[in-house]
Amino acid sequence: MQILFNSNKRIKFHFNNKKKFKDFIFQKKIFFFVDVNLKNFFLSFLEKKIRNKNNIIKFMEAKESLKNFNNVEKILNLFYKHKLTSYDHIIVVGGGTIIDLTSFCASIYKRGIDYSLIPTTTMSSVDTASGGKTCINFQGVKNLIGSFHYPKNVFLFDKFLATEPSKIKIAGITEIFKYGLIGSIKILKLLQNKNYNKIKKKLFIETILTRYKIRKINPLASNLGHTFAHAIERLIPISHGNAVSLGIIFESYFALEKNIIKKDLFLDIVNMIKKLNLNINFPSKLNLNKVIKLMLEDKKSKKGYISFVFIKNFQKLYFNKSKEPFYHAQPKEVRSALINFYENRKMII
Repeated sequence: MQILFNSNKRIKFHFNNKKKFKDFIFQKKIFFFVDVNLKNFFLSFLEKKIRNKNNIIKFMEAKESLKNFNNVEKILNLFYKHKLTSYDHIIVVGGGTIIDLTSFCASIYKRGIDYSLIPTTTMSSVDTASGGKTCINFQGVKNLIGSFHYPKNVFLFDKFLATEPSKIKIAGITEIFKYGLIGSIKILKLLQNKNYNKIKKKLFIETILTRYKIRKINPLASNLGHTFAHAIERLIPISHGNAVSLGIIFESYFALEKNIIKKDLFLDIVNMIKKLNLNINFPSKLNLNKVIKLMLEDKKSKKGYISFVFIKNFQKLYFNKSKEPFYHAQPKEVRSALINFYENRKMII
């Protein structure tokens, strides 16, 4: 499968095609960046007969704190040490954290070195791998520094995805569910199938295609649940996917308060989140001042307003009077909604 993002940005997706992978890595010098937790698994996968002297392998510990300028400099020094040229290639094997960091480095070294991906988590397969968004964190703000640099290939292997811990998979399914809400009833129907492995390829393809469709509307139109999610990620130890499911619930409640959605739709969203066993555990207390301040720093927010992505119905985005897919709220409105939600959340959820 191929997806064309514009006239010259095409990503090729390969499902369980090891022959294509073998043929590809014989073509040029390859610098592998691999999650250290997959070291033995990866070395077994990269059989000796398909390795060559031009293979360079760097194992990395996958953690969010990796995404900083110190590690950018270390990786750029590695590129320089190994004399990487624009004709060479980088392959990243891991989840979103390693992909974000190394693809950012690839985007700025020699004005861009080509790279490909072997995602090892559900979220990185459907979200990180298809967006071309490279990034690192800066001044405590997640993904503040970045660029767009699309991978040439995405190799999806069930063997790698089978190594994903269940709690990480659930976080990825949250992102898939989000794309279903904003752009695809088909995704929501596929998620009802209890045989996940049977429908995984169809689910991934539909999610990636939906992601592309939403991106054409606005690059930030896929941010349902993310304004609240990004704020609490900076306040409490919580994964991105688990934060997003809470963000979807609160932001849907806020849309209900503003009469953008009806109560039946709000309850349907909450019930689907429960059936999918996604995270519904809000922190017992929130520092409202900090949450508001962090939401004002969100990349969608502007001119003192906090901005949200809402839906009006399944696969139907809300658009404001300026025809933007955003609702711009005064901080006092958001504060009021948070207070009301927290007072009633046990009855709501």
